[in-house]
Amino acid sequence: MDRTVTIQELIVTVNELTVSDVRDWLKSMSEREDFDIVNAGLFKAENCTIDDLLFMTDIDKAELDQLTPTQIILIIDKAKKVNPHFFALRAMIVENAHQSI
Repeated sequence: MDRTVTIQELIVTVNELTVSDVRDWLKSMSEREDFDIVNAGLFKAENCTIDDLLFMTDIDKAELDQLTPTQIILIIDKAKKVNPHFFALRAMIVENAHQSI
């Protein structure tokens, strides 16, 4: 499976997460002290955050910040193909969090 997205001259590689990676992601989310509404909410409809993309790709924040939402959605779409189980787990966590409120 091709794991890259090309946006103009930028080539972004989406990494397939291991079970250990997913555990690390979950731990990092529970330990997060800073909150950025743009990172958390801009791609809510896509069930993804900017931090999720930074975790599973080789793009850095400065590069990502220069992209448009339309360009970032191309990366999200590829990430969902490469890591479908991650996104299913993420959706379950978000749903459970909403139910407990």
